[in-house]
Order: sequence, then structure tokens, then C-alpha cells
Amino acid sequence: MSIAYLDTSAALKLVVEESESAALARYLTERSELALVASWLLYTEMHCAAARRPGLLSVETVREVLDQVEFVDISRKDLIDAASLAPLRSNNALHLSVALRLEVNEFITYDRELIDAAERLGMRAVSPAGSG
Repeated sequence: MSIAYLDTSAALKLVVEESESAALARYLTERSELALVASWLLYTEMHCAAARRPGLLSVETVREVLDQVEFVDISRKDLIDAASLAPLRSNNALHLSVALRLEVNEFITYDRELIDAAERLGMRAVSPAGSG
């Protein structure tokens, strides 16, 4: 079984139709051996996004996506390690710090800054794209 960390930029594509949404959904469907993990930060970010955009994001759809993810707690060490990942934004640094701790096989994100940082640290960053 492979483990993939799902960040917010990717999870949002599963609830809002964007150009990469179909490719990401297809990628996840075709990789049935892939276990999705994330820190509880993803849970918070997704519910906050749904509350800010009630006409665009359905809380039920957010729940359906989040039900596919195994959540892990953010530790004090994750917070300390995230601080060393500057100049990333704090939320991105936390996502990456947790993914590093979990030693995931891949990091699913569409955030260019996060892709670059993950790859610099030797992590495989994945951003499925396609014609939809």
C-alpha cells in the first residue's frame, strides 16, 4: 500500500470543478492501493472554505471527500519543523512537515511553492492534470 498526503489545494479540486478536477479524481480512482492521509489542518481548512463560500462549496461534498482521508494530529515537533521550512506560508509548511514525518510515498498538491519545496526535500510531488 502506498501513502499519499493530500493537501488543501488538491482536496478543493475534489469539491469545486476546476480544470484538474477530473484528472485528480481519475488518478485517485485508478490508484485503489493509495491511502490518503492529512493532518487535521486539512479538515479545518476545508470546513472554513465551505463556510466562506456556501453557494460554491457544499458541506456534504466536503464531508464525502474528507471521509476518504485518514487524519493525523499535528505535533509540537511538526510545528517546530514547519518553522524551518520558511519561506513557505505557515499552513503549507505544516502540511509539508507532517508529510515528512509520515514518510509518505507522494504529496498531492497543486500549490507551485509547495511542489518546489517538497521536491527540494526529496519528496515526490504529484499534481494530476489533463483535459478533464
